[in-house]
Amino acid sequence: MRLYKFFLLSLILLSVNAVANDQISGVWKHTQKSAWLEIEFESDLGSLSVKRHDNNLKAAGLNVIKDITTDLNQSSQWIGKMYSAAENGYVGIVLILINPTTLSIYEISDLSKSNEILRLTRE
Repeated sequence: MRLYKFFLLSLILLSVNAVANDQISGVWKHTQKSAWLEIEFESDLGSLSVKRHDNNLKAAGLNVIKDITTDLNQSSQWIGKMYSAAENGYVGIVLILINPTTLSIYEISDLSKSNEILRLTRE
C-alpha cells in the first residue's frame, strides 16, 4: 500500500512539474536588446540559451541560465542558476511569470524583488 501511495504521489508531482514547465518553455524576446532566448526542459531540468542575437551573432547557442526547476513553494515561479561575470560564477535566480507573456528574472537573494536582472516577453 505504501509503495502504491508513493508511486501515485510521484506521478502527480511529475504531472504538475510538466504543466508548469510548459508555461515558460519556448522562445522569449529580451526587452532591452535585439535578442531571442529559448527555454527548454529535459527531464524536469531546464535551461535558457540564446537563440538569436542581432547585435552579437557569436552569442547564438550560449547557455545563459541552467538548472531551471519548478519552485514547488510558489506558483508561477522557477529557480535556476545564471552566470554572473561580476561574481565569476553562477548565482541563484528566480524566474517569475508575471503574466502569460512576461517573464521577470531576479537574483534569488533579492527578497523584495526590487532589482530585476532581466525581463523577457513572448511575441
